[in-house]
Amino acid sequence: MFWNLITGAENNMSTAYMQINGEVEYRLDLNQSQVIQLNEFNPPVGVEVRNGSIAIIRNNCPHKLCIKMGSISKGGQSIVCVPKKILIFLPAKSHEIDPIKAITG
Repeated sequence: MFWNLITGAENNMSTAYMQINGEVEYRLDLNQSQVIQLNEFNPPVGVEVRNGSIAIIRNNCPHKLCIKMGSISKGGQSIVCVPKKILIFLPAKSHEIDPIKAITG
């Protein structure tokens, strides 16, 4: 696997959460540079963690808005791909890890 899946760690503002289909599937350390291939999709979606930020760098969705959103690095920011039901978010506070329940579009 190409990603560092952090299990059991409390969020410390350097953790990004990635939901797929409404379930938190990944917790990613923003201090560890890596490129992630989301093989759940065909072709895989590419996500990059670099310099304390995270971005979707490769996706074949129609409008590629998730790629155009660029990278995020501050609490409260998010990246959304509605067609593939991907949500990447950084909680606004270190104790707020309650995922977003719905995305409409």
